[in-house]
Amino acid sequence: MKRPAFTLVELLVVIAIIGVLMSLLLPAVNSVREAARRAQCSNNIRSLAQACLTAEVEYGQFPSGGWSFMVTGDPDLGYGPNQPGGWGYAILPYIDQFPLYDLGRDYVMEITASVSEKQLEGARKRCQTTLPVFSCPTRRPCLQYPYTPDASVTYRNARLTTGVDTCGKTDYAANAGSSSDSETRQFYIVNQLSDAVTFEKNGSWPVYNLTGMIFYRSAVTDQQIIDGRSNTYLLGEKYLNIDVHLTGTDPADNECLFSGYNNDNHRYCYYASDSDNRRPLRDRAGYGSPDLFGSSHEGNFCMALADSSTRWFSYTIDPLVHSYLGNRKDGKRFVMPE
Repeated sequence: MKRPAFTLVELLVVIAIIGVLMSLLLPAVNSVREAARRAQCSNNIRSLAQACLTAEVEYGQFPSGGWSFMVTGDPDLGYGPNQPGGWGYAILPYIDQFPLYDLGRDYVMEITASVSEKQLEGARKRCQTTLPVFSCPTRRPCLQYPYTPDASVTYRNARLTTGVDTCGKTDYAANAGSSSDSETRQFYIVNQLSDAVTFEKNGSWPVYNLTGMIFYRSAVTDQQIIDGRSNTYLLGEKYLNIDVHLTGTDPADNECLFSGYNNDNHRYCYYASDSDNRRPLRDRAGYGSPDLFGSSHEGNFCMALADSSTRWFSYTIDPLVHSYLGNRKDGKRFVMPE
């Protein structure tokens, strides 16, 4: 007996049912994918924090934040305040990236105003390297993005060499403290290498005693964490305007991830009042802020404390408590947010 064919109405009903099922299934699939991305992001932050702690055990101090956006890492200048590169550069040996750290070594182990071609070439190669551990998979793929530095730069920054138009970025930032803008916006301290030579020769390096864990030429020791490691931010996710995730044009995302102290790789927890503070935010379109912690995740952002533990904090965190967590030595009592 011949089997009757589906009618058009029956076919449309089946298609409609499949469409409904897919509409129910897709959010669950997306939720699972985001959960995996969140887990990866948290693991990245934990790995970076543990690298900082391993370095602290070896040297007796947490990584320095470096000098300024004008400079990047130099393997011949070691670990600590005289290292021009930022914390992302300083911890490379502790995330199995010593060959990357060592690029450009020419065994001139002092601060000089001159530059070798070997240093330039090493800086250029490092600048263009991407590392997944510095990348939040929810925000953007781990790729090279446009490199648009703010000004002409010195030899330690690969931009001086020709052909370097893209670089690796970081989605994570160190806690520079809860200080005011006048104290944190010191990104132009070393405008040229002759400045650094003069500072070193005369023992006249500018001093900014910020309240965080990692900042300009910092050398924070365990004894200086008055509030305790479990009550102090070490590093975590940074806020970024959605419109410029991929362009490299945000002033808080335009440098190489190995650059020295600047707002690409440091953020703040300043609080003066409920209307004047640096509360964390979820990434949004049309709003740029170079100072904030935050993320692309819905509901909360991930931070590592100075004991290397990681926690998710709500964007609705009390900005005053946020500032306490950003200050290693304020002696304030507070209840850790759930």
